Amino acid sequence: MPGMTEELLGYRFTAEPAELKSMRDRLDRVLELQEITPEVRADWVLAVNEACMNIMQHGYRQQTGDILLRVLRDGNRFNFELEDQAPAVVPEQIQSRALDEIRPGGLGIHFMRTIMDEVTFMPDASGNGNRLLMQVELQES
Repeated sequence: MPGMTEELLGYRFTAEPAELKSMRDRLDRVLELQEITPEVRADWVLAVNEACMNIMQHGYRQQTGDILLRVLRDGNRFNFELEDQAPAVVPEQIQSRALDEIRPGGLGIHFMRTIMDEVTFMPDASGNGNRLLMQVELQES
């Protein structure tokens, strides 16, 4: 029902690559319970996973920290929120690499922006970290 935001997942985990499988499994299960098709779930999980990898590699850079993932639903609109305490990023400087460069890596932002309807980077509520909001509208079939 539109106007009724429901929190589907609140999950805090250590910003280490070894933690990503558990995050992906939890996120996939939550989306499965919302009757999201496997194909759409795979895309959404990919976008969130890429965002988490970017936080680890470019935000925390070899330092320890946590990532908080929240998933909210309002009707057919899904919000994926990621918060960290890494040094603040400058949203205007967050770019994907050129797609014609043939090399591994550097496509996380491209995947996120292709899969999601909106991708917004901002300071977190405390002003001491970052908040990433990805929103997508579930298309009726």
